[in-house]
Amino acid sequence: MKSIIQYLRQYVTEHFNVKLYLSIAIFLTICIAFNYHYDFEDGVIDSYFGKPIQLLYFFLFQATPYYAVCLLIYCFTPKKEFVSQRGFWLYSLTGLFVLAVDRSFSFHHSLIPILPRQLTVFVLRCMSNLSTFLVVVMPLYLFHRFMDREGESLYGITKKNVNLKSYFILLLLVLLSLLTFRDNTRCTNVPMEWSLPIIYSCQNGYS
Repeated sequence: MKSIIQYLRQYVTEHFNVKLYLSIAIFLTICIAFNYHYDFEDGVIDSYFGKPIQLLYFFLFQATPYYAVCLLIYCFTPKKEFVSQRGFWLYSLTGLFVLAVDRSFSFHHSLIPILPRQLTVFVLRCMSNLSTFLVVVMPLYLFHRFMDREGESLYGITKKNVNLKSYFILLLLVLLSLLTFRDNTRCTNVPMEWSLPIIYSCQNGYS
């Protein structure tokens, strides 16, 4: 945990800007209030679940706050050159598109008719997390392989100077929390039900 705290301290020290942080906080407060008041994501975007148009809506839903924060960075910091850099637009648009595909991915729901009723929710949630490898990791790997060969790591995934201890501790805490509340989500007629939280926690951490 100390390493994560150190990362946060280093980031705040190097990037602290009162005007920027305050403007982002106000903007995010407005966005969160809007989303909860109108139930925009669940009530509007999710109503198009399984339809291609949902991908576009998720893209706009994520791109709007992202580029709004970029605009605030442009206004309140000396960093202004990024708006004229081709790489910024290429990477950001690609990343937002991949995230939109991930959030609108619904192919695994076609498995519902062949799944045992007791396992439906569990399997769908696991498949939803594991689908990230298919619709996020693989496209980013291909993008890195053919479009961004200069990058030494796969967008943060690297074997050099990595301390995974803190992340394993966080994963363990998630596992313990799932085990603690397993009685409230008991699956009947499922052998070794205690193993379900372990499986879910591990694949969720992997994704």
